[in-house]
Amino acid sequence: MNLSRPILPIFILSVSGSLHSHSQTPPAAPVVAPAAPKILLSPPADKVAWNIRYTYKKSREAVADEKKGDLASKALEPTDLARPEKIDYIIKAPVSSAITHYEGGPKEEAYYFGNFEFKKTLRQKAVLMSDLDSYPTAEQLFRKRFPGVHWVFPKHFVRVEVAYGEPCAYFKDVAAVRPKDTDKMDDLLDESKYGGREAWFSVATGLPVAFKTEDATGRYNFEAPPTTPVTIPPDVRESIAKQAKYLAYLQQRAALTEPQAKKKP
Repeated sequence: MNLSRPILPIFILSVSGSLHSHSQTPPAAPVVAPAAPKILLSPPADKVAWNIRYTYKKSREAVADEKKGDLASKALEPTDLARPEKIDYIIKAPVSSAITHYEGGPKEEAYYFGNFEFKKTLRQKAVLMSDLDSYPTAEQLFRKRFPGVHWVFPKHFVRVEVAYGEPCAYFKDVAAVRPKDTDKMDDLLDESKYGGREAWFSVATGLPVAFKTEDATGRYNFEAPPTTPVTIPPDVRESIAKQAKYLAYLQQRAALTEPQAKKKP
């Protein structure tokens, strides 16, 4: 995949300013900072594949030791301590996928059709369907914005530096204050903002290279675009087919009721 000449949505980071004299002398020439690199925040809408590999400051054993009390009291289950080792993302119409490989071997499969997620989790065999209009996570919205760097905006740009073997645009977001007690979903869904976070984008391609949170580092690796449809398990395919049929029914009903509504005085 040729990613050197991106045609994706971008934002251009730039900083400019000017110094003016308050005396009788002519104003000084404006001092303009060089424009920052162009950065890609959204993947292609048609087809693209990449994975993110994770490393952690603390080992799995260390995390388990810290949570022994919660595990003993059944407040947590072992699956609650599972951390992603790699996530494979594929965007390909009509169904995209995100396959999460956890430390130790287990995996979760999630498939995306329209605005719905169909997921096979570690805890249950049944396919779980989620409407992505209802408080989706950054990972669930990977078709719209790259996960891990979803928080990046022009105000977070710091400098250009060599990182991970290439010149990168470096971004940093200071840690937010964790609320003591909140029922706001936005505060609960994005834990990364409470430990501070960093991100690096390739100057050459504009694509994300890596991101870092308080405990985890994620490394991006882009692959060749998929040439065949995503392979969908039979039970997931059945769930998608039912939802597609239901959505088609809603559209037909709306088309029939709309003319009647227009006839009313």
